[in-house]
Amino acid sequence: MIEFVNVCKKFGRIMALNEVSLDIGRGITAIIGPNGAGKTTLIRLILGLLKPTSGELSVMGVNPATERDRLIGSIAYVPEKTAVYEKMTAHEYLSFFAALKGLDVDVEGILARYGLIERADDSISTFSKGMKRRLELARVLMSEPEILVLDEPFSGIDPESRIEIRKIIQTSRSKIVVMCSHDLHEVEQIADTVVVLRNGNVVLHDNIERLLTRIDNIKLTIRGVFDDETGRILGKFGAEIIELRKDRVTLIVNDRTLMPALIRELSSNYELFEIASDTNLEKIFIDMIKLDC
Repeated sequence: MIEFVNVCKKFGRIMALNEVSLDIGRGITAIIGPNGAGKTTLIRLILGLLKPTSGELSVMGVNPATERDRLIGSIAYVPEKTAVYEKMTAHEYLSFFAALKGLDVDVEGILARYGLIERADDSISTFSKGMKRRLELARVLMSEPEILVLDEPFSGIDPESRIEIRKIIQTSRSKIVVMCSHDLHEVEQIADTVVVLRNGNVVLHDNIERLLTRIDNIKLTIRGVFDDETGRILGKFGAEIIELRKDRVTLIVNDRTLMPALIRELSSNYELFEIASDTNLEKIFIDMIKLDC
């Protein structure tokens, strides 16, 4: 478990994180926010590279800033910028780090698992950025860390590697995975929990399925003539009219779970014309960062 309790981090007069209280457990937690929101500061605090100005931070029961050595082997980090020994082959690279860590692992099996076995004896300098990212993930995960921290894992990645990296992250769900990403499409597909930062503050922290269900607005367009009875039904289900034409009504339904019952009640007088939802994580994110702007 990673626990932030009223954590503040200041750089001079700049408040990078402001009284952040956050529990991050097993599963994939995505940290999203605009540039300057505090994402990098949060990661560096988890890694023990920074010390909070105030508040308490615990990583697996350990203070990462003062007891960082106790987390060696338990926490792995893959930065946005790839950092591999490009003069080595992929096989040499993993074998080197396995020996360095005293690990008895099947290097060929690991390379196969990460889709790199066919390039095992090729120089890493010939790899795409996506292949290098997969190799980095193979390196840090072969020691079975309990925490995996990823900074922009999908940045600049080719389509094939994007699919492979998505699978790798998904299969790491039993760990504590903290992922900073601007790729909201990928976050929506693989994250269990989303944290939105804005100006150093946590403005949203929720399970992604519950978040999308709770916030998602559904547009319902029906054919027919609006009357008092229709208004009563819409009020009962909390539906709002956004467009009223002579023979057509377009509504917004805030709670998708009420949709079937609403349609049943309207079906005697109306014909369902169209049903659509335009809400995704990107829209939610934009709405959140616009607050107080």
